[in-house]
Amino acid sequence: MTCTRHTRLIASQDSHVKQFNPDQRVGRRSRLLVSDNADHIKIAYIKFDINRRKWKDATIISATFRIHVPVAWSSQEVTIQRITQRWKENRINYTNRPTSTVTNQVIATVSAAANGAINFDIGDIFLDWVDNNKAVYGVLLETDETSDQPIYSSEARHMYRPELLIVWS
Repeated sequence: MTCTRHTRLIASQDSHVKQFNPDQRVGRRSRLLVSDNADHIKIAYIKFDINRRKWKDATIISATFRIHVPVAWSSQEVTIQRITQRWKENRINYTNRPTSTVTNQVIATVSAAANGAINFDIGDIFLDWVDNNKAVYGVLLETDETSDQPIYSSEARHMYRPELLIVWS
């Protein structure tokens, strides 16, 4: 009989970038912002410390990316993409933001209550990191909502931080 295990990883770095203020750095805040408002686009970047050796011989059953939101989110489309370049939370801005790939991206229509959680199945992205030997630079999060949508960051209270929930055997 195979034993199923659960691992919870908390985001190690995160930030957001602003198109209208392309050189501003906003790392180390308790909230990230995302929006898609013409020239006021905001994109969130979230990274996890993942030791690929730990997962080399594991069978991954699921990988869920979970964010928590301080205010209610009305129904909106969210895109999650795997980041393909290095970045640092205290240095990233819109001008130097890293590239990402649409390969295995996740597009989901979501909504949430205030202080609610939103889950995204990023199993294929996680498998890219651990099975396909892709560098682990994290994920970006974009929305089609035109008003600012806040997300709790890794600097928020522990129970609200972005997390990666892995079920494996």
